Amino acid sequence: MPIQTDLNTTPYFDDYDEDKKFHKVLFRPSVPIQARELTQLQTILQGQVERFGEHVFQEGTIIKGCVFNNAIIEYAKINDANTSGNVIVASTLSNTYIVTADNLIAEVENTKSGFESTNPNLSTVYFNYITTGNNSGTEVTAFSAGETLDVYSQNSSINAVSLTSNTGSAYSNADTIVFSSTFGSEGIANLSTNSTGGIVDVSFNNTASYGISYRVTDLPTVANIVTSTGSGANLELFTVALTKQDIITVANTSFHDAGGNINLIQ
Repeated sequence: MPIQTDLNTTPYFDDYDEDKKFHKVLFRPSVPIQARELTQLQTILQGQVERFGEHVFQEGTIIKGCVFNNAIIEYAKINDANTSGNVIVASTLSNTYIVTADNLIAEVENTKSGFESTNPNLSTVYFNYITTGNNSGTEVTAFSAGETLDVYSQNSSINAVSLTSNTGSAYSNADTIVFSSTFGSEGIANLSTNSTGGIVDVSFNNTASYGISYRVTDLPTVANIVTSTGSGANLELFTVALTKQDIITVANTSFHDAGGNINLIQ
């Protein structure tokens, strides 16, 4: 569609006449170029593109293979400080996972910086829910105002390992346990055993042994116990917790549009 502004005025002088059917503006060496010539040249090219487009696509034609994408992105405004009292830099929350105590998980797509003092322009996280949570059998589908959220990077390491029962027998403190996941590298820990060789604890020797690149959507599990004598341990009873990047709080309802918000990104 051509622009509607009349450019045949000072200082443009675009007096191009479609009826004359000019297709080129020619320039001569050593002769100064005029504004009228450059403006008319653009008008000619714009007209040619428009005529081609009208020939190929009738106005209103449905183009095969194209779809409308009106993705609904959820967002929550957050307090200035984390639960330790340190100021949050919103940009550090991009490409992270945020998780509630009910294990409702969302992936952060984008962030916007702000401050409580400039309410309603608080720092904001934009995200997509990727799981539902569970609170005593009740499905949890959205964050709540005032709720704290654990933040995990996509390169988390193992923070701790807990175990419950059925830890086998005849293991020794020289044995090791290996953790792995789809994305993360192997984490390797040493076993601590009781008098019957039952596993009572695991410990990591150094930073490298905690592994890297684990995700809360793909928690590492026990891949193997390296032992020469032990047996009977239930590998599914080892529960892995990842290292948190931060703990943030959804702004409460004293702030305008603080929590439980949905925004349509155009």
